[in-house]
Order: sequence, then structure tokens, then C-alpha cells
Amino acid sequence: MRGRGAEWFAPKLRRVLLAFAQHNPAIGYCQSLNYLGGIIVIVVDAEEDCFWLLAAMLEFLLPKTYYADLSGVMIDVHALSALLERNLRAVKERLEMTHLPLTSFAAQWFMCAYVNVLSGAAVVRVWDCLFMEGAVVLFRVALALLKAIEGELGVATEMEDAVGALQRARTLEIETVLQIAQSCFGAGVVDLSDLMQLRSQALSASRRR
Repeated sequence: MRGRGAEWFAPKLRRVLLAFAQHNPAIGYCQSLNYLGGIIVIVVDAEEDCFWLLAAMLEFLLPKTYYADLSGVMIDVHALSALLERNLRAVKERLEMTHLPLTSFAAQWFMCAYVNVLSGAAVVRVWDCLFMEGAVVLFRVALALLKAIEGELGVATEMEDAVGALQRARTLEIETVLQIAQSCFGAGVVDLSDLMQLRSQALSASRRR
């Protein structure tokens, strides 16, 4: 199918997204889903398989509140902030000093699972890990990307400097990023139970506001 040109792409993606919206009206459709579905329909030939992969991703791997009301994204950005405080405090402080909020980039990282952030081939590698290990991979990759540019961020004095460093992080070799993620932020540092606790704390804090 992929060898016949691009004319197949949009109709196939539309059918997969429509099928999912009918299958799960609680999530339905939001703009980020076309990025997730787009990668899937490019990589996977069978349309039914595309639908079930998208359903598995949205119903079992990523929080439903990412897409139903966006609250889950804010909770996970707060969880990432806590992980930065614990593991990369200098990076967190530099982002704050340059007035670059985590939400300005991390929300997209999480909602799109790095689509349009990393190259298509890199996204597929991240998703391999995501389907094997769960949503904790999104956080490990985020931490790895930020650690990889820690030196450049360390000399940033303006928001533009920090944004430029983040842009360059997107061009890193994915195997390097995954190696950093595993060696520096693997199961002994960032695991699923830890993530669940941080999410619970972030949710409690949001309710008190």
C-alpha cells in the first residue's frame, strides 16, 4: 500500500480516527490524535490493526484525561517537574530562570508521544519502548532529552537560548537518547510505581488550588 503514493494516507487515517471516535466516544477525537494515528497508518498496513493499536495506546498506555479534558497532561507535566527537581535540578532552575515553562513544550511531547518532536524513525523506536514498558517511557525520554542538553541549557540566559537548545535536542540520535534514558533514568530511578505516586500528588495539589 505505501508504495502506491500518498493518496491512500488521508482516507485511511480518517477511517481509523472515525472508527475510534465511535468505539470510544468518551475520548472521541481531538487534534493530537491525527498525529498518533498518522504514524500508525504509515507503519502498519492492515487498517483493523491500525485501529486496535490506536485503541490500545489511548485506552491502556496513555491517560484518557490527556484527550478527554487535557487535565492528565497538566498532571504529567507537574510529575515531570517533580522528577526534574529530583534528578536534574539545575535544568529545572535554568528553565525557570529563562522563563520557559515546562508546559510550553512537555505538554506536546506527552500528548503527541513525540510525534513532530522527533523524527518518524525515532518516534517508532520510542513507541517500541512505550508498548513494552508503558507510559513511564515518555518521562524517561523527556528527562534524557533534557539531560542531553544540560550543558547548553546551563549557559542559557534568555528564553530564546533555552528554546534553541530544545530544538537541537530534537536532532539527537535516538539510540543516544534511549541509552541516556536507560542508564540515567531506568527502573532504579524512574519506574511505574514512582510515576503513579507523582501523578497522585500532582492531582491532589491541583484539587487544592
